[in-house]
Amino acid sequence: MNGPKKPEAQADYRVETCAPGDLTAAEMERCTAIIIEDEAIENPESVKTWLPRSVALAVVRKGEEIVGVGAIKPARPPYATRIAADGEHSFAPDMPELGYIARDPAHGNNRFSPRIVTALLERHGGGPIWATTSSATIKAALADAGFRHQGKEWDKPSGPLSLWLKE
Repeated sequence: MNGPKKPEAQADYRVETCAPGDLTAAEMERCTAIIIEDEAIENPESVKTWLPRSVALAVVRKGEEIVGVGAIKPARPPYATRIAADGEHSFAPDMPELGYIARDPAHGNNRFSPRIVTALLERHGGGPIWATTSSATIKAALADAGFRHQGKEWDKPSGPLSLWLKE
């Protein structure tokens, strides 16, 4: 009897948090490639600029291979102000942003998003933070972690983007 393929056991994967400088150049390249391949970002070049400047990273590993990633990006007031305008909801532009949650497509259906969000929030240690997403999976992970959808959705090439805040 052939049924749907079951995801590999969660125990096969571990989520670690670190600073970008804790990863080797090859590991940072792998994280960047995963984010760009996920195609949920508007400007792939921005990943190369902002991922190394992140406040914290969460990497999902299977063995030594990085198969998923997420980040807390530093406050970027001009960008946050633009997002607030797009979402028609004002928020303090000096907050960090949770983002770049992505996985290698070969490791799908393993529920990495909630684990990445939880690990990053633990590393963040509290305080306000924001995120945007067009992914239903990530929206659910954000809601489960205490983020609240704010404002209106706006169109982007990756789909309708929404703003999420955690106070």
